Amino acid sequence: MLGGTFDRFHEGHRSLISTACNMADNIFVGIISEDWGKEIFAKKTLGEMIEPYEDRKQSVLDFLKNTACNHEVGPLYDPYGPAPNVPEADLMVVTTETEKTANKINDMRKEKGFNELDIIIIPWLKDEDGTLISSTRLREKDARK
Repeated sequence: MLGGTFDRFHEGHRSLISTACNMADNIFVGIISEDWGKEIFAKKTLGEMIEPYEDRKQSVLDFLKNTACNHEVGPLYDPYGPAPNVPEADLMVVTTETEKTANKINDMRKEKGFNELDIIIIPWLKDEDGTLISSTRLREKDARK
């Protein structure tokens, strides 16, 4: 299981999804919905420039169709997605940015008597200039055009 905004699909997103595909038989990729996005995108740098949900979803699907990964892609309506409620889930791939949420999900799962998820933390990637690759930076670049 993994989730995020997936705005301006980039190498970091590819790494996150590829890691999940390499570690699990089936993955769920949650993408922040338009409804929940209205609340949280307002707090992000240039949040008004975040691509619509359907465009972000299509970018994820386009990447996944070139893999052998069994997958489901769907909207997230809160920070936890389906992870606290899927007993058969066994791992979650996150960045350091979302590690606290992953720990909270495990607390929620323990309360329900479910196994804790293995939490796989992947590092943020840097470009050839040593700058972190992020959707925020890509929005900032687009805003300067």
